[in-house]
Amino acid sequence: MVSYDLLELAFLRTQSRLTTVSVKLDTSVVNVSILWTLCRLPYLTHLSLQVYGTIELAVLVAETLGCCPGLESLTLERWIPNTPRPLLKMLKANVKRKMASRFNQSPKTVQEAVGRNELAPIRLGSPLPVAQPLQRFPSTMESSTITNNIRRLDLCMLLDDVPVFDELIKSCSQLNDLHLRDELIALDHQSWTTLSSRCPNLWTLRLTGKKSRLLIGSSVLLIPLFPRLESLHVHLQAIQWTDWATTNVDRCLAEHEQKFGTRHPLKTLSLTSDNTTSLPIISCILAARSLDIQTLTVGSLWSSQDSYDIDPVHGASASRFLINLSQEHLRSPWHALRETLVQLDMHTTIIATKDITRTFLRRLQDLPKLRALCVSTRHIHDWVPPSYRALHFIWKGELPVAHTFGQSSVVDSIGVNHGDFFTIKLPTVSYSFAPLREFFIKSYPFGHGGYKDITIEQALFVLAAMPGLEYFVAEDGVISKESLVELKEGLPKQFRPLPKECLAWIDTVHGYK
Repeated sequence: MVSYDLLELAFLRTQSRLTTVSVKLDTSVVNVSILWTLCRLPYLTHLSLQVYGTIELAVLVAETLGCCPGLESLTLERWIPNTPRPLLKMLKANVKRKMASRFNQSPKTVQEAVGRNELAPIRLGSPLPVAQPLQRFPSTMESSTITNNIRRLDLCMLLDDVPVFDELIKSCSQLNDLHLRDELIALDHQSWTTLSSRCPNLWTLRLTGKKSRLLIGSSVLLIPLFPRLESLHVHLQAIQWTDWATTNVDRCLAEHEQKFGTRHPLKTLSLTSDNTTSLPIISCILAARSLDIQTLTVGSLWSSQDSYDIDPVHGASASRFLINLSQEHLRSPWHALRETLVQLDMHTTIIATKDITRTFLRRLQDLPKLRALCVSTRHIHDWVPPSYRALHFIWKGELPVAHTFGQSSVVDSIGVNHGDFFTIKLPTVSYSFAPLREFFIKSYPFGHGGYKDITIEQALFVLAAMPGLEYFVAEDGVISKESLVELKEGLPKQFRPLPKECLAWIDTVHGYK
């Protein structure tokens, strides 16, 4: 069982090396003062705290940050556990008594813990050295001396903790990366205004939670609040397509351009919600004149896709609305993003019909800078026409054995072969994504409508449509092992391993992807 002096001694022995610490703390068992031992880690830059139980969060944050003046990254999760069962409650009480007996040698105040600048070697159970007087310890979080080094915050708090967040932010003038989760995203307009004024250097903002809407209103309003924001990720229960209507986007960004004389620097935008209107949102963003986005992710939660699939009768009117809305926005011209969009992740995008899928993918051919595209198996099944047939040869000895998917005359070849054993030739297709270099297929997990596996035939259709493709990346299970072996033998260049850094742009926040 850990005691204060044992943990302090362990930190003293590793202080020259330890830069990252992760702590899970149940305050019904262990006193939060054990966190004061962190002051023995002068090189600590990354701290993750998961705190369970009722606490004075403002005090805990102030004391912890006071013990860690060099902290650059803080992840703080606060949870109020359910009332424990009687047996568990009894066990916790027993553990708490034992822990209390081991804290007899701990400092009585955080000032005492921080003040022992020169701690002599200690033996377990021996009295602690006399504390040196502390010159100054901030009693609140209002002092800029506490958190002026913090560059990254990842916070999961309760709604009642918003005042604590407001005070914490006042001391984070160097903050670059902020992730707000669950109830904490329910900030009012004043809190957002305070955040934007106190953290002018914010580059990345992530919002993840189950709230239906932000109190500030539309999530697009967040962009002009942060003039240096380069990456915005919004994953909420509901994002209305009207929030991201082209006129709203252009109006918000026009304010930034008028104030600063330049276009907004936003380069990455990721939007995921429990709404089926993800395709109209993509269309609205592509039609905006004021965005220079390079990476775009728009999708729906799997739960909304599941209900959309399995309840077509109940959702008939909604489906008709989505079809009409999608068709209307597909007719809108695309503007600024035609020349800037490099990466598009639409693998959770709901598209109402196969015809709309094909129309939208055909329009993507008009993006000359698009180099990476991520779709789902459902999109592939909806895209590849049933009449498509391909032909490939497997050489056995002197004679080729033809494997034909239906009847088709071979009029074109991708010109790839593997020694003298395997050659694949493809018919001409009516698509050409010449700029694409990376293509990703992710699974459609519910499998409704036969969307599970991709056949060799469908994979060859994709390859025929992308003559410059360098990497064909299929998530495990998307293509059968036998088919994948066959494709790798015939197309070793396209099916080679992709460098991990090329996957970083695909958003994985909150487990949506």
